[in-house]
Amino acid sequence: MSRIDMWRLLVLEETDPHANMAVEEALLRAVEEGYAMNTLRLWRSTRSAVIGWSEKAEETLNLENCRRLRIPIVRRFTGGGTVYHDLGNLNWTFAFRKDPKEQGKVISARRIFETFSSPIIEALRGLGVEAEFREPNALYIKGGKVSGMAMYVKRRSILCHGTLLIDSDLNLLKLALKCLKNPVTNVNNEAPSRLSVKDMMRLLLEPSEKCLNVDLVEEGLTVYEKELIRSSSPQRYDPIS
Repeated sequence: MSRIDMWRLLVLEETDPHANMAVEEALLRAVEEGYAMNTLRLWRSTRSAVIGWSEKAEETLNLENCRRLRIPIVRRFTGGGTVYHDLGNLNWTFAFRKDPKEQGKVISARRIFETFSSPIIEALRGLGVEAEFREPNALYIKGGKVSGMAMYVKRRSILCHGTLLIDSDLNLLKLALKCLKNPVTNVNNEAPSRLSVKDMMRLLLEPSEKCLNVDLVEEGLTVYEKELIRSSSPQRYDPIS
């Protein structure tokens, strides 16, 4: 990836799961069409189960538990597996234009996931926590999964996003997800001292600048992104069995 001098840091107060899916899609479209700069977005959603675009909710979720516990189900526009969100989980998103030389070429998914999870690994190392990337798209600490990732590739741009379990309700996560392939853990279960999601947001900034060789400047949504979000239908992100 070529050097990019300045990226936007986007931190919104929005926590509604459907609205956050609309922001993600608008962000990628705006970057693709040149109406927004390359962006690191840090965000949270209230408790929800988020399934990949091609998944069937009844195959990956315990629907009865989700109904009983009032855990909304949301479909995102990227692939990947089902994840659990709540306010103890930090979502991170990198949306960026491809190097002009790579536009139209196939880019390795592993390369993207490794590149954009590296700031997360560096930030955790600064806390005294060793995390490792494991194919195809996850981060683990001591055998426990703390992050799952997904991506969407367009002609001129890519969006890579993931979770980071910091202080999530793992009991609810296990009740909502039908079949956990691997154990899960929170960063706070492994770190020497507890930290908040906002602490982690701050700790991610310097490693992101260092690993990607960029400068971050905090800015809000562009007018174009706001228009896209306003025109988006919440039903677009409802699960379809």
